[in-house]
Amino acid sequence: MKKLLLLAIATAFGTFCYAQKPYTNPNFKQLSSQHKLIAILPADVKITYKAQPRYFDYEANKDKEIELAYKVQSALYTFLLEREMKSAIGFQDLEKTNLLLKRAGMIDSLKSFSKDEIAKALGVDAVVSENYELEHFNARPDRTNPGPTERPSALAAPANVTGSATLTVLLNDSTTGNLLWRFYTNDRDFDVFSTMDTIERVAKKPVKNFPYAK
Repeated sequence: MKKLLLLAIATAFGTFCYAQKPYTNPNFKQLSSQHKLIAILPADVKITYKAQPRYFDYEANKDKEIELAYKVQSALYTFLLEREMKSAIGFQDLEKTNLLLKRAGMIDSLKSFSKDEIAKALGVDAVVSENYELEHFNARPDRTNPGPTERPSALAAPANVTGSATLTVLLNDSTTGNLLWRFYTNDRDFDVFSTMDTIERVAKKPVKNFPYAK
């Protein structure tokens, strides 16, 4: 009975939080031996809906993706600064990173450039990039036209909107552009409106496994 209970708990936990084994380049030590400065890029964000809201606003959704791109970048930067590293590496100030990307005409089209091109524009030894996907499982009910059977109290109460957040963090070398490290994590069934709580929860996982970290 105890074994069945533990198995049920482990299975349930697996549906809420999942992380693949990180990939580390076999030549990581050699390729990263001279690294001193790393830049963290704004995330590539995608927000989707399992059932698209009735009054879906594409432009508002796009604005939210851009907003989250910088929030993910900021969360990773903060947690990495707090983490003790094995070697004397530093992280480029985010304002400088984003300003240099803007000057180079890259800030709005990072996927159009190779990682070594981006690193050269930033003057760093390696770049951290992130892919963040947020899927809404449920949408809030449309309250502009309540149904005949809906009670006012039910309309006043917000719906529980859950979702899935997937974060993939990649580290690429500046000279070769080669992938040095990759970490994937996924969280499920949380309140999608707790934006920063969700980002911070998923961002802490790759930071704990960052290849330079102690």
